[in-house]
Amino acid sequence: MQFRNIDWYEHPGLYDALFADETGPESDFIEAIVRRHGPTLDRTLLEPACGTGRLVAEMANRGWKVTGFDLSETMLGFASRRLRRRKLHADLRVDCMTSFDVGCNFDVACNMLSTIRLLLSASAVESHLKRVADALKCRGLYIFTLPLTDYEDRSQRWERWTTSNRGREIVSVLRGWPACRRKRLESLRCRMTINRGAETDRLETLWQFRTYGPRQVAALVASEPRFRLVGTYGGEFDVNHPISLDGRRCDTTFVLQKVGD
Repeated sequence: MQFRNIDWYEHPGLYDALFADETGPESDFIEAIVRRHGPTLDRTLLEPACGTGRLVAEMANRGWKVTGFDLSETMLGFASRRLRRRKLHADLRVDCMTSFDVGCNFDVACNMLSTIRLLLSASAVESHLKRVADALKCRGLYIFTLPLTDYEDRSQRWERWTTSNRGREIVSVLRGWPACRRKRLESLRCRMTINRGAETDRLETLWQFRTYGPRQVAALVASEPRFRLVGTYGGEFDVNHPISLDGRRCDTTFVLQKVGD
């Protein structure tokens, strides 16, 4: 079967459909983390790499004052239309994860889809963390998700899930190759089979991501002295059950708190 190669960040409707079911649990988790770890709030939230604005719109609907930015104008156009349809307001802008400047008045920043892994060098990630720390108030929180890599595991990673959206059935298969410890890189491919009635479309997207084991995460946090790690949680987003970092590959959400300037 032939799959057509695409940049799925230029297909916001498709991208949005794949992650729509995560919006509610992610938003509930963010608010639960704030109740557990956060200071007295003005309910201001920043989402770097906000994409289609799933969380931007949901958090705005919950009464948060939200700013989101992304490099993709296509994604931001989709996000803007979503806000207009729902009669919601948020500040959307084109900007970069390593050089943004949005002021310094945010209570919370979040990056729930591991977009931070697209920053492939140590200097890029450190610049990103510095910018986030600049944007947060003292005691503000940065909540971000990373899949931890077991560098000893040389097996391939497979995930398969099915999504239904607007009369389409989307079958997605994610394949990940063993990570290179020396280069800190991992190759992934997502193939999507989209069925709408008698029509079938087959699409694929390829990426390289920066990888993190427990030691690399510790070094990442230590690179920005204004942050301290206050919590780690599993992919089920259960704020009542924090997890330990034991080196296995799993989706892990980290909560950093800004401790001072």
